[in-house]
Amino acid sequence: MNQQRPSPGFFATIILSLIFATVLCGYGIKKINYRKHPVLGDDPIERIHVAEDHKFALSQWAEQGITNAILVNLDAHDDLTRISEVKINELRELLNSINLQSGKQNFHPLSAKVADSNFLYAACKLGIIREVYWIIPWNFFQSQNPEMQMTSLLKNYNFTDKDIESFTFTQGCFRGLMDDSPLNICGLETMPDITEQVVLSIDVDFAPVMADSYREQITESVHRAMSALFTKKYRIKDLFFAYSVNGGHLNTHHRWIGDLTLDLIKNPDMLTYPELPSRYATLQRAELLNMMGRYNALLTDLGPMAKQNEPDPGILMYVSQGLKGIGKADHSFRFAETACLQDRNYCYGLPELGASILTDKGLDAAEKFFTRGYELNPEMAHGQFKLAQAMKKAGRLDNAIEYLKIFRAHYGAFPADFYLGEIYALKGDYSTALDYFNSGRTELVNDVHAWAGFGDTGMVNIAIRFYDDRGSKDFADELRSCLNTKEKYYPAIHSMGQ
Repeated sequence: MNQQRPSPGFFATIILSLIFATVLCGYGIKKINYRKHPVLGDDPIERIHVAEDHKFALSQWAEQGITNAILVNLDAHDDLTRISEVKINELRELLNSINLQSGKQNFHPLSAKVADSNFLYAACKLGIIREVYWIIPWNFFQSQNPEMQMTSLLKNYNFTDKDIESFTFTQGCFRGLMDDSPLNICGLETMPDITEQVVLSIDVDFAPVMADSYREQITESVHRAMSALFTKKYRIKDLFFAYSVNGGHLNTHHRWIGDLTLDLIKNPDMLTYPELPSRYATLQRAELLNMMGRYNALLTDLGPMAKQNEPDPGILMYVSQGLKGIGKADHSFRFAETACLQDRNYCYGLPELGASILTDKGLDAAEKFFTRGYELNPEMAHGQFKLAQAMKKAGRLDNAIEYLKIFRAHYGAFPADFYLGEIYALKGDYSTALDYFNSGRTELVNDVHAWAGFGDTGMVNIAIRFYDDRGSKDFADELRSCLNTKEKYYPAIHSMGQ
């Protein structure tokens, strides 16, 4: 049988089809552009800004040129502690000067001037964020009286009465103003639909708090939180992710929870897996044994894995926890040190264990945990204050001063300068003591919100006595006035027992 040759019209049809397909591909470019703002839960998100300290979100957002944005913040803390108007103006001037720089701009100094507790307040006042949706990890919205729970939460975070009175329940969230900035506090069950692109911020410290509140395994809390977020299909303008182990907001042995959360964000299909990936299943089992105090079972389970070449640092940290739990604190040091050497992000585990051992067994047993951690990761701000207090108690005043100065470098003049003033006075160096007391006093007089960072009325009273003993009544009265003003803004702050 003779085959019929294709007609010229057939070739024309093919050519037109190819042109049409090319046009469709051209429209497909919109899909690529769209992925600049991917849909959470639909699109794998690779461009995630990951940091240890949440405060570095401020410099990241400024560097990205983000302004007037909506923020969705999944966090166990509000990060909205007030900052004085003077300091906000200083931040504004710094931001403007950085923006005017030619060449590569360095926004890092912006975050260096704030703390994890107040960077979001700064972002609102600088016009980077215009409205905040704080997704809280507690199940308050399931309670019989959620308004009472929410009001108590705001009081705990030092919201003023004026601010608290502005809050009402609207569309499932507790909505009001925080110093004139719109704040919406929502539960996982009441997260809003937002059509505008959002800045998403996640602090891993949400997970242990949520697990405790919902009475579930920590991996179930991560699954619950990510499922709720993915359901909303938020279009992501920027995603910032903080581990927050530095500073003590998350335990080092919970660091893997951050890894799991990141994996889910990058690969949303993981939510549908019938089982956890083996690493996370192992660590979840270790977490349960650790929580139940079944330390021997934990060590039996993880011991062989900890002895492998290049063991998982998360497993090493649980082994350290188990050894400490059965009273073998000295043995726990080796595994915590190995975890630190494997991954510098696990070095926080050494002073973290040290702080616990300090309470149980004293400075002699605990000191090497602190000093080795600081040797291997000198930048950490983790435990120096507690170690300094133990050094002072042991009469090692020069060592106490050394660690307090590190603490001061991270957290500022108040209250560190009052502690330093006290120790220099104990050494008999009254001139240097006066310099530090004056510095701390000036900070507190000029900024009542300094109380919020790390307030302690006991140290202020020590400074008052120092001034009174030397006839400096005016300075003593200034601090008495500061104590009275504190009651208006921060009534919950009291003496730490000095």
